[in-house]
Formats: sequence, C-alpha cells, structure tokens
Amino acid sequence: TPPHHHTTTPPHHHTTTPPHHTPPPLPLPRTISVGAPNPDAQLPRALFSAQRKAMEKIITAAAPGNVPDGNLIAVVGGIQINTPDGVSDYFLPIVFELRTCDGALVKDLMVR
Repeated sequence: TPPHHHTTTPPHHHTTTPPHHTPPPLPLPRTISVGAPNPDAQLPRALFSAQRKAMEKIITAAAPGNVPDGNLIAVVGGIQINTPDGVSDYFLPIVFELRTCDGALVKDLMVR
C-alpha cells in the first residue's frame, strides 16, 4: 500500500500589536458645475470640502483620549496652488481653527 501523507494547517499566530487603523476613504464631491465662472478653481474647492469632512471625522474619532487634557489642537488647511516655473507657488488658507482636546471648536481664527 502507498504511504499515507498527513497535511496540517499551520496554527494561527496571535500578536499583541494593536490593529492598524486606516482612515475612512474620502468621499468624492457629488457635483461640480461645469458652467461655473472658473471651473478650474471649483474642483480644488470641492475636493477640499471632502478633505475637511474627513479631517472632522478623524479629529472626532482620534482626539478624545489621545490628546492630553488642557492641550489644544490647531487645524490648518487650504489649497496649494502650483504655478509655472519662475513664479512662486501659493497656499490659499481656508481653515485655521483651535479645538479642545476632545475636538470641540474653541475659535475660528480665519478672517473672513
């Protein structure tokens, strides 16, 4: 009779490393008006709006318990405008806020 072969499944390995948390995927803007006065400027603003929503979710989920009591969170965001060679690039600030260690808005520092 032929020899009998046994196959075994390797045991599951358990680690004590906490699971890696990946931020949720960013929602894409639903509409962009093609007839806008400057559609090239509207796209980055629509994308930034989606980014801002993602920042809010991350701060709300991660700040409580991770940022020490009494510390503030500075939230700064905007749009980087790349320009042709020989011309300085430009940053358009849109968000400049201070938040509590739990993520609550303390002060909006943007002059509007």
